[in-house]
Amino acid sequence: MKKIIFFFLLVFNYFNLSAYNVDVRNYNVQHGLIQSQVFDIVQDNEGFIWFATVGGISRFDGHDFINFTRRQGLPENCTTAALVDRQGNLWFAHQKGKLSKINPQTFEIEAFQVQIDDKPQNNIQIYKLFQDNTGRIWIITVGQGLYFFQNSRFYKLTRDDGLLSSYVYGVIQYNDSTLWAATARGVSTIDCQDSIPQKIDSLSVLILKNPYLFYLEKDASGNVWFSVLDQGLYCLTAQGEVKKITKKDGLLENDVWDIALSPDQTIWLSYNLKGLSRIDLKNSTPKKYKIEHFTPEGELTSGDIFRIFIDREKNVWLGLNGKGVDQLRESLMQHYHFAQKDSPENIVWSIWGKGNDFWFGLENGIAHLNLKTSEKQIIKRIGKKKLISIMQVLPDKQGNWWFVSYGSGIFKYDSKRGKFSELKTPKETDERFAFCLGLDDQGKLWIGFEDYGLLIFNPNTNKFKHLTHKKNKALSDSISVICNAHDGNIWLGTFDAGLIQYDGKEFKKYS
Repeated sequence: MKKIIFFFLLVFNYFNLSAYNVDVRNYNVQHGLIQSQVFDIVQDNEGFIWFATVGGISRFDGHDFINFTRRQGLPENCTTAALVDRQGNLWFAHQKGKLSKINPQTFEIEAFQVQIDDKPQNNIQIYKLFQDNTGRIWIITVGQGLYFFQNSRFYKLTRDDGLLSSYVYGVIQYNDSTLWAATARGVSTIDCQDSIPQKIDSLSVLILKNPYLFYLEKDASGNVWFSVLDQGLYCLTAQGEVKKITKKDGLLENDVWDIALSPDQTIWLSYNLKGLSRIDLKNSTPKKYKIEHFTPEGELTSGDIFRIFIDREKNVWLGLNGKGVDQLRESLMQHYHFAQKDSPENIVWSIWGKGNDFWFGLENGIAHLNLKTSEKQIIKRIGKKKLISIMQVLPDKQGNWWFVSYGSGIFKYDSKRGKFSELKTPKETDERFAFCLGLDDQGKLWIGFEDYGLLIFNPNTNKFKHLTHKKNKALSDSISVICNAHDGNIWLGTFDAGLIQYDGKEFKKYS
């Protein structure tokens, strides 16, 4: 019974077949978050999640928040970027060119001011932080180029040093000796093996008309993913091939603002106010990408997303503008549905299944679903009979399936032959008023009617036994449910006479 109720809820509440189902939970100021504009998110080595917000920093343990502001030692409250370094320390970027390093065990805070030639860089807008394979901390800014922190000293790289643009949106470690920087004018390459990086070159991506890069990331296979202003998502494969995914392929729009790569070969994308997309690369083909969307009209608290972060447990965290944080966790519940909203095919009256094989009784037909392949089939007619209100689905010991349609009759699916047939009932009954089914321990089919009593069918002899209130005063002519207790008793629920027990010999009424 628990299985039946569980799947009824799944099917009834959703309208489109979805491969990835999420539970979304929002955390905001009322839950303890320091402030609701969340610019960046990281996870420390102990598993705690840290949020960089306009009002300070929050650490989350899954239940409670610990908050850090100037009162606890931060140089500024407004925090725009976060990084976990190779030693497990947390770095945060703040307004006015300031940084803080937090020991996650002791909460000790060390503050830094970005400065060049002893001049504080108070006007820089820090967008991201990055650590290269030598241990340098790179400070990525929008409009002021790149800075890096090495041996307790800050250095600066700008267009004068060969950077394609001072507007930088991301840095990756392309190989052991080279960094790639995504800028508003394309990709700059930096030799990071120099004692002090100064050699900057540019990378030509000929396919780009306007190489304004918003994002750059390298996956575990060596592919480089990047988004380009109003041109969608690109992938430069490890073999040098360039692939492109745009709105025509299923994206919500071509302006992709942030990207997060998951180890399970999925990519998460955010847009300007539109929401979130998930690309399932494992189940995509070069000609057709499997893309799902999550929007503020549906699951999300807001479509205004600053940052996407995927933790080690594969939960997806969204830093929102003014709405706190959304956590997307893969749901334990799998949602299936058979048609568009308000269709009769979404009204599910009955369910039965075993393993990956499930049958659903719908308002206007029978649905069959294979959970392993997600293949589904809807049967709306059997012979000349139009199916309506499939009130019950029941398997027998031979592997056949029985269906009762309130309005059309009783039907059988022969699993071996793969064919449906109709069960014709005696003239003293009307199959249109058949309402429920049951099987006794001898394999006989019990059929409960509205107004026509009880019919017992023996599939071995093809004979019927008809029982009514007139023949047995303990019976009702309107039976709503039949249950075999498998202890020698069969229980009947009725529309007008309460509960009836059959002990193998006689009927007994409880009302």
